[in-house]
Amino acid sequence: MNRWHLRVFWFSNFMPILIEHSENQDEKRHTIGEDSVTIGREPRNSIELSELFVSREHARIIQRNGKYLLEDLNSKHGTFLNRRMIHQPTRLLNGDKIRICETNFTFFVEDSISKIGIREKKTSEEQNRQARKIESSILLDDGDDAQELSSIMSKMDLSSHFKQEVASPEAKLNALMEITKALGTAIALDKVLPSVLDCLFDLFKQVDRGFIVMADEKGDLKPLAMKLRRSEEEGTIRISRTIVRHVLEHKQAVISRDASADDRFDLAQSITDFRIRSLMCAPLIDTDGKSVGVIQLDSLSNGVSFQNEDLDILATVAIQASAAIDKAKMYEREKQADEWERDAELAKEVQKSLLPEAAPDFSGYELFDYYLPASHVGGDYFDYISLDDHRLAMLVGDVVGHGIAAALLMAKVSAESRFALAKSQPASTSMNQLNQAISNLNLDKFVTMVLALLDRENDRLTIVNAGHPPPIVRKKDGETYSLSTEKSGLPVGIIGGFEYEEFSISLEPGDMVVLYTDGVNEAQNPQAEQFGHERIIHQLAEKPWSSCGEFGKSLITSVNQHLQGGKQDDDVCLVCLRRTE
Repeated sequence: MNRWHLRVFWFSNFMPILIEHSENQDEKRHTIGEDSVTIGREPRNSIELSELFVSREHARIIQRNGKYLLEDLNSKHGTFLNRRMIHQPTRLLNGDKIRICETNFTFFVEDSISKIGIREKKTSEEQNRQARKIESSILLDDGDDAQELSSIMSKMDLSSHFKQEVASPEAKLNALMEITKALGTAIALDKVLPSVLDCLFDLFKQVDRGFIVMADEKGDLKPLAMKLRRSEEEGTIRISRTIVRHVLEHKQAVISRDASADDRFDLAQSITDFRIRSLMCAPLIDTDGKSVGVIQLDSLSNGVSFQNEDLDILATVAIQASAAIDKAKMYEREKQADEWERDAELAKEVQKSLLPEAAPDFSGYELFDYYLPASHVGGDYFDYISLDDHRLAMLVGDVVGHGIAAALLMAKVSAESRFALAKSQPASTSMNQLNQAISNLNLDKFVTMVLALLDRENDRLTIVNAGHPPPIVRKKDGETYSLSTEKSGLPVGIIGGFEYEEFSISLEPGDMVVLYTDGVNEAQNPQAEQFGHERIIHQLAEKPWSSCGEFGKSLITSVNQHLQGGKQDDDVCLVCLRRTE
């Protein structure tokens, strides 16, 4: 599925423009005038989205009193603004994130776009070549730190520089304004960093090489962007680790003198490997005041040196770049969160399709089921499998853990269960086959499960328990008890070749059987008190229930009251069976 990004720019005549962009298609521009812009699946919309889950008329952007509002048009899957579903027209602000199903948008309002333009995307070959360049650059320990730092000619402290206005020649100020605009439109980090270097090369014609080095989560320094004035400069490139660390530690922008004049270098090495005549290096400081990287510019030409006003400009650009990088990182985090949320929603839909839509109509019996995962998807499982006209298999299972990994194994268990029960064989043999299939996966996970096979020809229920909480039976006369755990075997998937046992009980009219997962009995209130197995038995025994649904809904209400508004920590699954005649 293509992911689209919508950017809004404001021209000098204040006419907003929607730019619709896809990786595989050319950009499309839509002017927003006084009329609204509609977004939906039908061609009559201003912006047509072909996704299946997009409503015919999904959302619109309207202009009201000079402000632009986003409105959901009663869509089935909702319209999200900054990851929250909107329920009424909501004002759009610069940088707001919009999501419609699988489509992402970003709302921008800029005072000018006439001079910024949109840079063409590099071809994959150029991107690969650029990646190889960056990989070939290495950070080199330069030896004696004191000697290396002695080459620094000028310093500028940036730790309190964020609110300062920097004076510079008119031409450079104009260029600086363009840099600020360009950085203001950049979103993704892989677009921000090259954009910074492109702008600096336009500003400083004497620069031959530029680098952006950033610290990773472990604090290790990694070169993430590089630009060379001439292609013949390609090859192994070395960057002074000493100066980079000094700039990071002291949050100072520096100018370093001619590196080839430093007599601590071996002459051949200094000329061949470094050949740096003059360099500038400025720190990148995030909003928390932490140094996260540096920008370095250097010259390989004789007679070229950087001046203090150049350092002023680089320091100011570093401040702007830091803000752009912060925004890009935030965008990447939100993008990843949105992608995870979309994947989780899709997994939820897939899992929902694997579970029964409704309890089957089985003459002489009634059924009730309830399923609620702790997160988007769960590891609990239940199913009804009709074996023939008079036999119905009911399964309730619980994969260890919960979330997407558990849900994936649950899907496998669902498929293997149906395969094992397709054969006309004893219930215990089917469980043996299922256990072997899951054990062969060699996963560090297991599944507790109970199989209840109902035969209405003789009104008997055959049970095979694989390490699962025992079913509870309520007889018509009120006697309530848990079925024996003596014949309970190991959870499915622990040991291949394990032999399970089965046992049967007779069901009289009015008898009820309750199958559940530990999300019911282990539900904890804020005082860390579990709901408990005994509470289920007590509630089942307290009165003759008129139907499975009456008891099931009552039990779920009791569990929710026990939570006292606290978080549901585990998936909840409940299946009830009652003989009616």
